Amino acid sequence: MSQATPPLPSLLLTELCRTMGSSGSTCCSDGRVKAEELLDDVKEKGIVKVTEESAEQAQAAAMKLAEDAKSGKLLQDAKDAAASAQVAAEKLAEDAKSGKLQQDAKDAAASAQVAAAKLVEDAKSGKLEADLKAAAATAQGELAAAVATSVTITFEQPMPMDKIFTKRPLGFEYGPQAKDGCCASGSSGRWAVTKITAPELRELRQMGDQPLKIGAVIVKINGVAVGTKKDKPEFDELIKKSIAMLPEA
Repeated sequence: MSQATPPLPSLLLTELCRTMGSSGSTCCSDGRVKAEELLDDVKEKGIVKVTEESAEQAQAAAMKLAEDAKSGKLLQDAKDAAASAQVAAEKLAEDAKSGKLQQDAKDAAASAQVAAAKLVEDAKSGKLEADLKAAAATAQGELAAAVATSVTITFEQPMPMDKIFTKRPLGFEYGPQAKDGCCASGSSGRWAVTKITAPELRELRQMGDQPLKIGAVIVKINGVAVGTKKDKPEFDELIKKSIAMLPEA
C-alpha cells in the first residue's frame, strides 16, 4: 500500500534542511512548523483568504512604519537609543581613564579580604562558635514560643480523655488522689481534679467530647506521663512550666 505524499511545503523544507545540515536544524524546524501552520490555514480558509489576511497584516505594519517615519518618531527613537548608548560608553571610559573603575574594584577586593580575615579570627578565638550557638538558642526559643500555643492534658475518669488548653489559668484545681479501699490511707501518688472553676470544662464542646469531672486523674501533659512520685511543689512546678507560654485569659 503506497504512502501519502507529504505536502509541498514540507517537501521543500526537508530538502533545504538536508542541504544546510545541522547548522540550519533550528531554523528548519521553525520554518517547518510555520509552513505546516500556513498549509493548515490554506486548507481551512482557502488560499485566497489566507493571502488576503497576510497582505492586510503586512500592509498595516508598513503603514505604521511609514507613519512613524513621517512624524519623525522613528528617527527620534533611534536618536534616543544612540544617545543613551553613547552616554553609558562615555561614563565607562571616563571611569577607566580617571582610575575610578580600578579603584572601585580594589575597594571591593579590600572589603572582601577584611571580612574574610575577621571570619578567620572569630573562628580561631571561638567567637564564631559562640555566635552560632547563641543564634541557635535564640531560634530554638522562638520556635518553642511559636509552637507552645496550646497544652494538652490527659485525664483518666476512668477512661483516658484529652483536654486542650489555650489560656491560663487552666480552670480547675487539683490535689492528691486518695488511695482506693475503705481502710486505705494516704495518697496514691497521683494528682486529681478537686474543683472546676471554668464552666466550659463541664460542657460538651463537640461530638465525642466529655465534660471534665471532679476526681479525674492527671496522667499526661503533652503526651508525657507525669508519674506517681512527685510531691506537691514538684507537681506545681511541672504544671507551671507546661503552661508558662500560654497567654492569660
